[in-house]
Formats: sequence, structure tokens, C-alpha cells
Amino acid sequence: MNNKTSKHVKKASALSVFAFLTPFIIIIFFSFLFFVMLLGIFTDDGFDNADHDFGDGNSNLSDEVLGYRSLITEYAEEHGVPDQVDLIMALMMQESGGKGNDPMQSSESHCGSVDCIDDPELSIDKGIEYFASVWEQADERMELALQSYNFGSGFIDYVEENEGDYTLQQAIDFSAEKYEELKHTGDYGCVRPDAIMHDACYGDIYYVDAVLQYYHEDGEFDGTFTMPLDTMYITSTFGERTINGKPDFHNGTDLRCKGGITEIKAMMDGEARVAPLHSSLGYYVSLLHNEEVITRYAHMSEQLVRNGDKVKKGDVIGICGSTGNSTGPHLHLDVIIDGENLDPQTYFGF
Repeated sequence: MNNKTSKHVKKASALSVFAFLTPFIIIIFFSFLFFVMLLGIFTDDGFDNADHDFGDGNSNLSDEVLGYRSLITEYAEEHGVPDQVDLIMALMMQESGGKGNDPMQSSESHCGSVDCIDDPELSIDKGIEYFASVWEQADERMELALQSYNFGSGFIDYVEENEGDYTLQQAIDFSAEKYEELKHTGDYGCVRPDAIMHDACYGDIYYVDAVLQYYHEDGEFDGTFTMPLDTMYITSTFGERTINGKPDFHNGTDLRCKGGITEIKAMMDGEARVAPLHSSLGYYVSLLHNEEVITRYAHMSEQLVRNGDKVKKGDVIGICGSTGNSTGPHLHLDVIIDGENLDPQTYFGF
């Protein structure tokens, strides 16, 4: 074989190998892209506040929602729920922020199709009418009524046939069943990335929490506070739990954060009380908001305020850490009212 022929053979062999490998290279490339996309959705740091509709962490109602208070009050009285004006405003805030021609997103409950309402007052009238109906059917149980506004009144029947009251698990199970029944229509997709793992893509399984972040009962607050972390990912809730096989009562809420990096913010205006290293709480800051209300932020790596400092809502008071009795970086948040620890999630509605 001469040199010229040998070169042609080598070139042909190289082209054959390239042609053989090309499909595999393409598969590997797109598999890598898919993995990166999944990594963006299911991140270890939880879900951004935008995914959970916390916005900037402030529970204020928008100017648009506040502008509808008089109309909401009028129709709440007309439909027999005059005491639920604040709750309805929180519901509107979650539905639309008060924007658009259907701020209560009541088209589907009114006429069975999306976008059939193009008048804000009609939206408020029909939205409150529907809210009043599920409120009554739910025997005025707030969480059950709210989730039913999102899912439909069939959720009330579902709950009554099962445990008899709203739970997040009931919402997940109902959503999964309805999605399995209706997904062939192509009309439903997961509102939140974390619903995908449950295959619960009918409605919003976290609707109750999303609404209640804008609502505070009995006027305990003026509706203005800031979430302590930019990303709220709960790792341990308030109440009974098991630690190393033994029962334990957790008197606060734990939130995931990055040690030495994540900033911790004051939830409301207050006066700082800074303690030396505590065997259990590590470095922590307590904020006195009035004579009765204290919030406490524990396991910090660094305290950024001094004893007696006057802090404003949103001020950075410390950095996430794992000091004290801690198995990893996190924020332990306490709410103390008249010396008693209460559930931060219930009290602040996040």
C-alpha cells in the first residue's frame, strides 16, 4: 500500500469513528443540559422566595389591593362574610396582587372558563360570593376554606371523607388524584417545582401558606414584617419531634442557611439583646419588639449588633452559623409572647 492510499484509509477510518461516536456525543451533551436544568429546579438551598411567593419577604399588601378595600368590604357584607375582609384582601394579594381585570381570579368559579371576567368589580363580587360559599361549607375553618377556593369545593368533601380537617398532606393527595384524572387534557402543570416530586400538579398545594403570609388575625401586626432570610426553607417545625430515637419538643422553627455567608435580618423593629456564647443556642440575638413580644435568632456565626442597639425591620443582625448545640448551619427562630414560646409559622403566617 503506497503512502497516498494509506492516508486515504486513515482518513476514512477517522471519519467512520467520528460518525459512530457522534450520536453518543449528542446524547451526552443534551443529558448534561437536562441535568443542569434539574439542578436549577431542585437546589439544595430550597426554593427561592419567588417560588413560594414571598416576594421581597414583606407581608405588605400592594397599593392595588388596598385600593379595593371599600369594594371588598361592600361585597363581604352583601355575601355574609363581613368579618373576613382582611382575609379576602390577603387572598386577592396572592391571586393577582390586585392587578388586572380579574383581581380575584374568579372567572373559572363563575363561568367555568378562564378569562370570562374583564371587570374588577364583577371579579370581586363573584370571587367573594364563591369564597363565602366555601367558607360556609368548610364550617368557617380558615385553612380548609382557603385551599377550597383554589381547588374547588370538592376538596371539602374529600377532607370530610378522610381525616376531617385540612392538612398539607390532604392537599397533596387530593391534587395528585385530580392531576392523574385530568392530566390527559393538557390543561394542568405544576405551579411550584416542589409539587413535581409529588406529581401534585392540580392547583397550588401550598396555597394556604401563600395566602396567610399576607394575613394576621386580630390585628396583632400592621401587616409589615420582613422574613429573616432571603430564602425560607424550613428544616424543622415547631412542636414534637424525635431526636436520636428519643421524643423531643422543639420550641422554635429551623431554617436552612449557609454558614458564614447568609445574612439574618430583623423581622420587625426592636431593641437588641446580645448574649455571650450559649451552650445550646450558641451565639444569638434577641429583639424586644414591645413589652410582650420577643423574637430570637440562634446559632449565629457572628452577631452584628450590640446590646441595646435600636434596629429596624430588615436590618442585618447576624450571620448564619452552627454554634451551640447544632448539627449543621441553620437559623433557629423563636417567637416568645409573655414568656411563652409560640409557633413562628403560625404567628407570622409564613
